Amino acid sequence: MANLYTLKIVHCVIIYDIIRKLLETFAERDVELLLLLLKNTGMEIRRDDATSLKDIILQIQSKAAASTVKESSRTRFMLETITALKTNNSRKIPNYDPSLLEHMRRLMRGLLHSKGPADENQLKISLSDLLNADQQGRWWVVGSAWTGRESTTPAASSSACQSVTAESWVMELARNQRMNTEVRRNIFCVLMTSEDCVDAFEKLLRLGLKDRQEREIVHVLVDCCLQERQFNPYYAFLGQKFCECSRTHQVTFQYCLWDRLKTLSDMTSFARGNLHQLLTHLVMSQALSLSVLRVVEFTELSEAEELKFYRKLLHTLLACCSQDTCKAIFSRISVQPHLKPFRDSLLLFMKHHLSSSPSSPSSLPRTMVELFLWCHTFPTRPDYPLVFINI
Repeated sequence: MANLYTLKIVHCVIIYDIIRKLLETFAERDVELLLLLLKNTGMEIRRDDATSLKDIILQIQSKAAASTVKESSRTRFMLETITALKTNNSRKIPNYDPSLLEHMRRLMRGLLHSKGPADENQLKISLSDLLNADQQGRWWVVGSAWTGRESTTPAASSSACQSVTAESWVMELARNQRMNTEVRRNIFCVLMTSEDCVDAFEKLLRLGLKDRQEREIVHVLVDCCLQERQFNPYYAFLGQKFCECSRTHQVTFQYCLWDRLKTLSDMTSFARGNLHQLLTHLVMSQALSLSVLRVVEFTELSEAEELKFYRKLLHTLLACCSQDTCKAIFSRISVQPHLKPFRDSLLLFMKHHLSSSPSSPSSLPRTMVELFLWCHTFPTRPDYPLVFINI
């Protein structure tokens, strides 16, 4: 356990729990284990949680003073170790060599090809979580939070049966949705069993996925969103959290949505509706830029379903947002010179399809169309006053 902690696999919470458990009896064997733990993890837990270490040191000193093993050599070594920890003097800790620890960490990072800090994915498991895993489940293993030891009471047996049924249902659903890898199945199970988007976000981060595996979160999320018969805002808010969390997720969302937009005419009507609402939410919340549409050839759209989709999308953005939000959305694409072709084609599309006539169902309040024209006409002056332009 000491090595798991020093290699940043588990959190210091479990180390402190084990120390407190050993202090309850404080026998000769307990003192030996305490010395081993403090010698190998002392400086690390001091850095991670110095307040808890201070309390532990006071408890150890109190126990050592009242214990019958206080004269043993192990107890003396342990007291010397905690004195060194208290004064932050690692040289006085027996057989402690921080260079060996750093060498092991470098080896582990090399094996895992990790590009980020190891402590970001630490499992914050307590000792009680491990000891009660059969009764309370293993929350750190996807799909195992429900598992428990069989009980002799009818109520407990019924609950266990329901849990097994629920787990079987989720796994069967994952197979039906073509979640053909372990990573995709784990992500799918988290999405299906989480209480809300915050719970799902935290659990997905705990999976500790790296590089290509992490990209699967976005792909599975979009797949699930488009499969729903009715749009579920849960996926939109979860997608927003991931976009706001990392630029990497923004880029992954962008490529994933590009793939979907290319097959727009082949989608079912409810999938197109869900994609429209997902994309609208991400752009309105500014989790994604409107430049996500730059792959669309607005001047060459011929399919009726494609025209309807983009008219509805832009209509929603312009008609349902406040003027300040609209300014923020369109200003993001107005200040980038390389997006000029995209702005030109988008402007032409809006002229023809969003402001054709006052009686048209797709026509917008003129101030909204003029707002876009304002952003287009004054790309370098986002604070310039709104200008009315005839179209």
